[in-house]
Amino acid sequence: MFKRILVPVDVHDLEVVRVAIETASVLAKAFDGELRLVHVANPVIPTSPMAVIPQAAYSEIGAFERSQLEALLAEIPLPRERVSAGVRIGGVYPEVLGEAEDWHADMIVVGAYPPSMASQLLGSTAAAISSHAKCSVTIVRG
Repeated sequence: MFKRILVPVDVHDLEVVRVAIETASVLAKAFDGELRLVHVANPVIPTSPMAVIPQAAYSEIGAFERSQLEALLAEIPLPRERVSAGVRIGGVYPEVLGEAEDWHADMIVVGAYPPSMASQLLGSTAAAISSHAKCSVTIVRG
């Protein structure tokens, strides 16, 4: 039923991520599926219109995140050929949805914090993903 499960990961805040990965791992194991982690890195935005960002800076975006994802992959109790990870650059929820579509995910498992006043007023990434995803979405509270 759920053969391809995507988990958005913020490698800078692993508290909620670990709960989502654990949930996704159980589902992937139960359905003999695959699990993919994705981190969305924010692009470097110059503060001045005259600023020039060297190309080398763009090639380094996501390097730390890739290493963190590899460490998380090593903790997942699934065969290595059934887990993968990627880093995308851009806005979080559009890139997560893009990854889900590109990878043909059947389900997205998103970790979320308990609702706060800010998320009530502004919305949350988990809510945006669940509202716009073309596949099933499970939101797991940390």
